[in-house]
Amino acid sequence: MRKVGKKFSTRKKILFVVLIASFFLVFPLLQSFFLLPFQLRLQQGELQSFSFQLPLGITIHGDKAGIIKLNGDFLQKKALFLAPKSSWQINPLQIGEVNLEVKLLGIIPCKKVRIEVVSPTKVIPVGSSIGVLFHTDGVIVVGFSSVIDSYGRLHYPGREVGIALGDLISKVNGKKISSINDIIKQIARTGKEDGYLTLEVQRKNNTFVKRLKPIFCRETGKYRIGLYVLDSTEGVGTLTFYNPQNKKYGALGHLVTEGKTNSKMVIGEGKIVDVSICSLEKGKRGKPGEKIGAFTVGKDKVLGNIEKNTNLGIFGTLEEIPASCYYHQQAFPVALVEQVKEGPAEMLTVLKDRKVEKFQVIVEKVIKQKKPNDKGLVIKVVDKKLLKETGGIIQGMSGSPLIQDGKLIGAVTHVFINNPVKGYGVLAEWMLKETS
Repeated sequence: MRKVGKKFSTRKKILFVVLIASFFLVFPLLQSFFLLPFQLRLQQGELQSFSFQLPLGITIHGDKAGIIKLNGDFLQKKALFLAPKSSWQINPLQIGEVNLEVKLLGIIPCKKVRIEVVSPTKVIPVGSSIGVLFHTDGVIVVGFSSVIDSYGRLHYPGREVGIALGDLISKVNGKKISSINDIIKQIARTGKEDGYLTLEVQRKNNTFVKRLKPIFCRETGKYRIGLYVLDSTEGVGTLTFYNPQNKKYGALGHLVTEGKTNSKMVIGEGKIVDVSICSLEKGKRGKPGEKIGAFTVGKDKVLGNIEKNTNLGIFGTLEEIPASCYYHQQAFPVALVEQVKEGPAEMLTVLKDRKVEKFQVIVEKVIKQKKPNDKGLVIKVVDKKLLKETGGIIQGMSGSPLIQDGKLIGAVTHVFINNPVKGYGVLAEWMLKETS
């Protein structure tokens, strides 16, 4: 009779040893694969060091010469051998791309790494407070009102035909509307003629037409359509940066919206003006603080126009550099997204009058993004003076530049309502792309 149990036990032991051995052989391969990135972006002329801590020696081939040097080697004609856990020192010489083929022990293909060398763009961080003045391209619906006719009956003409809060009315009876007075005149004229108004309406990315009849209001003695509309807005923010080569600027770091409906302000005409901060409202848990700026519409010094209103801020061309600019001559490189890291940083902003000051903050988190948005960073204020004066981040700081390791990395955008010490920031590289 055969001893099956003992033989089976021996096979299990052999299998276990084989599995363990395989693990120790395969694990370094897997580790090498995951430690190496598929792609690196580097700025021309900026020497970079990387420590990938690969457990085995590797050889590296490059498909182009002249783009980079890796540990002093151009990589094209011969393979570069790196011992286990060696560092990579990459010198980006020219703008372009090079593909590296990495082999473990010079034999086993491990990974292909694409290195892209880009041109660094330098801008001047500003930090000055600005007044933002918007005139819409049409009028925005911000509310509804009842209209009482001659018989005492209640009507809501605009709402009844499907107009919604936040809708932009761009044309009435085929004519472009640029102010509240324009639409009032059209309503009065059409009402007297006992006719119908044709409204061209924009809602997000859709444009459609609504037709309604003005009703004579017994209470006001005027023809009305039951809509409250807005044609302009104004506020205080911070100028983030400008490019000294073309005077293009970025500010705020977030979209400008109409306050009641949170609808995007579609630019008809816009400008930024010089503003002085006269007082501060300190932020508290559940109640955001605010900068109070003093400026007079039509009388203040115009600093520039507003050409774009996007989710990443407002953008345009400067006519004049603010006198309060923190750095008038020193231009800073704009950090690539990959270069921004958790740790100490500085914020430029105004607390009083037009004086830009520097305050200490910490980047607590760099948020990975599939597409650019205004919440790419989580920041925390640690500066004692700033905490004493404002409680942390307050309204009006939107756009305040963030600097880390001699680079502009982003701008403040939002405060945490229940913790004003913290807030969000937008990455500077994304803002810069909006200026092109």
